[in-house]
Amino acid sequence: MRTFLLVLALCFTFVTAYADQPTTVLTQMENSKKLVLAVPVIDGANSEAFQGSANKILRDTAENLAKKIHQEGQVSYEVKMNRPSVVGILFKAVGKDGKSQPLYKAVNIDLTSGKTFGLGDFLQEGNAVREVLPANYYDVLFADEGVYTNTGEGLPYTGFTSYRKLAPLLRISDAGRLVTIWKLTQDCADKVLTVPAGSLLALKLTSNPSTGYKWSSKITGGTGNLYELGSTFTLPYNTPKGTTGTPGTEILVFAAQTPGTYTVQMSYGRPWEMNKSWKKFAFQVKVI
Repeated sequence: MRTFLLVLALCFTFVTAYADQPTTVLTQMENSKKLVLAVPVIDGANSEAFQGSANKILRDTAENLAKKIHQEGQVSYEVKMNRPSVVGILFKAVGKDGKSQPLYKAVNIDLTSGKTFGLGDFLQEGNAVREVLPANYYDVLFADEGVYTNTGEGLPYTGFTSYRKLAPLLRISDAGRLVTIWKLTQDCADKVLTVPAGSLLALKLTSNPSTGYKWSSKITGGTGNLYELGSTFTLPYNTPKGTTGTPGTEILVFAAQTPGTYTVQMSYGRPWEMNKSWKKFAFQVKVI
């Protein structure tokens, strides 16, 4: 029994660590006298079914580009974003004659579904997205530092918008899949966190909103561009349905947009009891 528990613990530790690792992308070369074809192949995903769907999309894209250059020339690719569950790949096809312009195609793969994804899967919908991205963009390629855009089918992805600019539009629940989020707890009180501009911060605190209590933030200093994006609340695992008064976890997400030194003051209490003893703490964020 002890051996079984030890193996189970080791497996759990491995899977937990494994989930934070980048996606493995292999290359399958299929060369002929007229065509050099490089096909990306994802391996080691958590779901073999989703992995298979993703690999079919990638193969189909490579083969379609090969057809467009009449099976003569070279089709290659570059991994532009590699996260544990999302991958952005840019294909490039060059004809054998070398005279025509190369063709480009972006494929953004979500390994939690085995399908492609776009801006609407990670950004709030609305005109604000159009205002931040280059005008008249056609397609989007997700990369490590932001998104690239082009203006027509097959054209190069020359436009670029950093995640720093897109941060205010990101859906909180999915933001961590695209950008690095610095995780904090109340242990950050009276300490300083140093982060690069464009970072997101997730402050995890015990909360009980069903009894009227809530956390609120007040940010001072800097240039005014560290601000709260929003918050989410979750109950402990296996909490019975319909249970009220059970404390859970509130996660407040902040965007650190521009350099400066900021003070974040956190307060916890009931809004109608402002003058009573609220729980309070503060910490500093140095954005560089």
